Amino acid sequence: MGGMNDPLELIKRDYDKAEISLAWAIKNEVIHHLFALIVFLPKEFFPEADTPMDKKAVDDEWSVGYQKVTRSAAEGLRFYVALDEGRLINIVDGGKPMEKAVVTPRQETDFHPHLRVAVVGRNNPPYFAGWQVCPRYHEALALDPQKVAFVSAETCASKSAQWLTPRLSFDLMKYPEYWGGAVLVAPNPVFRAVDERLWSDPEDASKESVLLRVYPRQGQSCSGIKVTCSDAELGATLESSFSMGLARLDFGQRVGKVATEIHDRERGILYATASQNFLRTTHLTMAVPDFGVELNIEDKVRNKSRQVKAKSEKRMEMIVGENHELSAQEWEEQRRQRQAEAKKYDQVWFDAGKFSCREQKEEEIERAREYIRSRINRATKVAWIVDPYFCALDFLTFFGAVRDWGVPLRILTSAKFLKSERDTTAASKNKNLFSESWLLQFFLKVLHISFFCRQGNNDKCEGDALRKTLEELKGKLAGKFPTYEIKVMPGEKAAIHDRFIVSDRAVWAIGSSLNEFGSRGSLALRLPDPEPVINAAESVWSQKSTIPFEEWISNHHDKRKTP
Repeated sequence: MGGMNDPLELIKRDYDKAEISLAWAIKNEVIHHLFALIVFLPKEFFPEADTPMDKKAVDDEWSVGYQKVTRSAAEGLRFYVALDEGRLINIVDGGKPMEKAVVTPRQETDFHPHLRVAVVGRNNPPYFAGWQVCPRYHEALALDPQKVAFVSAETCASKSAQWLTPRLSFDLMKYPEYWGGAVLVAPNPVFRAVDERLWSDPEDASKESVLLRVYPRQGQSCSGIKVTCSDAELGATLESSFSMGLARLDFGQRVGKVATEIHDRERGILYATASQNFLRTTHLTMAVPDFGVELNIEDKVRNKSRQVKAKSEKRMEMIVGENHELSAQEWEEQRRQRQAEAKKYDQVWFDAGKFSCREQKEEEIERAREYIRSRINRATKVAWIVDPYFCALDFLTFFGAVRDWGVPLRILTSAKFLKSERDTTAASKNKNLFSESWLLQFFLKVLHISFFCRQGNNDKCEGDALRKTLEELKGKLAGKFPTYEIKVMPGEKAAIHDRFIVSDRAVWAIGSSLNEFGSRGSLALRLPDPEPVINAAESVWSQKSTIPFEEWISNHHDKRKTP
């Protein structure tokens, strides 16, 4: 590549040194590349001394290593380009190619026309440092990070990541996309900081301007560098140049959300912010301890006393800046934003209790049930119902909701609930409550399922009712039955307390057990981070103590027969 706008040539011109951090794994004397970070240093920086090679065994076969060295900008660039092309060179021994080295195949990358620029106010990669001031960067990532060396062996990967975290300043287990990757970071070579503030005309406070000051690095000048400010709310974009490190953009009215870009002719964008508000008001709350009280309370259950401390505080509130009351229009805009966020996470509130009319109650409950069925129906690989109080009524209501009956439905319920006696009064009530459901009409009238019709069976537990319902359904449907598996969490307290619907990798939390969902105030919400729930469900499901329902009901009957 050639020309002043070639980012590689600009790197050689703008920086003298580069810090190279390299992490690798070793097995049978073969080096497997894990991660590399190449940070170019502005000319005002003094590089640190090289660190000695550090190494740690993670199991009988694998070791993990790390080293950080400082080389010329040209050497650092050559090292990065080699990694981007799938080659590892020796950063200690003169940059010679390493024969016994494995580099995972790369994703296709391109340096042209410019490096990417970090944006203030957005989520940026974890390897940035504050002093870099909107660094430009380039990533050469592995085509499939899960195939990197021993990453598929979770124990090795987690041990290595734990050892590397204080050295790399971020956790590779939290950012698995960087396994086998390399990153080039080119900190802002022109200025070290930006000060952006709001200015109001002393004679007319409604006329506002944006003032920017840049602080040049040693030997650099910011004269002639362009700045652009865009206010999305005003629909206005202003442009100016820096003179003596200062720039002023006069909007002539109250400023809303502003996005800023600073750029020069050769390097392109050097600094950028997302659209954001200026801080106009700070609300401070100070609490001053007033007095304290200590009480001794006898705990009869544990047969000991407990000491409880209570204290009082005097609270003082202070507002610094504008005491701005939101207008009706601003309140409505915030309400719309909250509703949009709720819709994003599929948040829905159901409450049949707010209706006095029976028909409206039934409609609301059916709407809640249909919500659950429609989420189960989205599954193409596997669906889960996690509910410690899952009963026969729930099976009748939801088991047929899967997309096709080849998609497995996993159900986690609890031993404590299955052992409890059936509330036949509640069962009769539920029969009436759900009489308008098309699905239950089908089971009750067409297939003549008798679950709701038994009365006076107080000697039967919830597990018996579920077993009887499963037997009747299988007999009536004669082989045309969905793929399902029910497992029972043991103990007086189930390992999972809350209720969840899982559809492939999406998880909805529901505020009550399915048998009551929607009959009173109930909330459903899709989780923004479903992994903890999925991992917990799979862990509980695979435990030896969590046994299939058929085995549990058989054991339960045997125990009841034992004198």
